[in-house]
Amino acid sequence: MSAPCTEVEMRIMYVVYLAAIGLGLIFTLVIALRHE
Repeated sequence: MSAPCTEVEMRIMYVVYLAAIGLGLIFTLVIALRHE
């Protein structure tokens, strides 16, 4: 069976998750500023 997630994998997933949210917010702000 697959081994449980290691601490490194948890950190990578956390960073990717935060990066996705950050890019989404930046993308939304750019569109909002362009439409003004």
